[in-house]
Amino acid sequence: MKSVMTRDSIHPVDSAARLRMEKMLAKQRSCLAPFLFNGYRFRALRPVIRALLGRFEGGIMISQTWRRILRRFEEVELGTFSRGAGIQPGLFPAGTKIGNFSSFAAGFQVLRRNHPPGRFSQHPLFFNRVLGLISRDAIPEKKTNPLIIGSDVWVGMNVIICPGCHTIGNGAIIGAGAVVTRDIPPFTIVGGNPARPIRKRFSPEVEAAVAASEWWLRPLPEILAHVDLFTQDITDESLQKFAATFPPRATGDGRQ
Repeated sequence: MKSVMTRDSIHPVDSAARLRMEKMLAKQRSCLAPFLFNGYRFRALRPVIRALLGRFEGGIMISQTWRRILRRFEEVELGTFSRGAGIQPGLFPAGTKIGNFSSFAAGFQVLRRNHPPGRFSQHPLFFNRVLGLISRDAIPEKKTNPLIIGSDVWVGMNVIICPGCHTIGNGAIIGAGAVVTRDIPPFTIVGGNPARPIRKRFSPEVEAAVAASEWWLRPLPEILAHVDLFTQDITDESLQKFAATFPPRATGDGRQ
């Protein structure tokens, strides 16, 4: 399905917002992009480059150069429009993949390995080569335990992701201060220490429609053409309209 965006199809309240968004998106890749990308290899320049990316490319939410930097220097894939104070340099271990439209509050921490409790000692002197006793680590490297975070995920403040969590499903919500020790199913709200399911975000009918639509993989103009569906609570009427507007995506249609 491909929608044609016209002014008449845009929710009137959001017409000005749409124009602002179009203007912001024009900054996704500035004329400084090659300099900023190549300069990031020098650690002393990185704080300055991050500030320039915020000023000239709209920051972490829209900057294409930011995403190139994460992919090249940290081996992290950051999806379109994913953002938040919780996304900090060096936070995500190599191999992390983050979907589109996900949000991360401040204080987010990701742990990919742990002390080995089943040994005679769990002190890092005996498993971490950085301390100098052994020539190579005696536990698996972080990149052997990648973290996959879906799209439209919301992570609250001061959340900790432990090594036992490998996947956070699309549409999940993690409450502030949660300590996540296992995988989180799609569209599930969790919280606490250790984090446990609180409830499903949607009814089964709504979840099925949203999951099948994969709206987060569609071109932005297609989403903006029906922005009213995203700016109000779900009703029977809006669910029916959503399902008709964003029917299940055809497998292999080439969109990422």
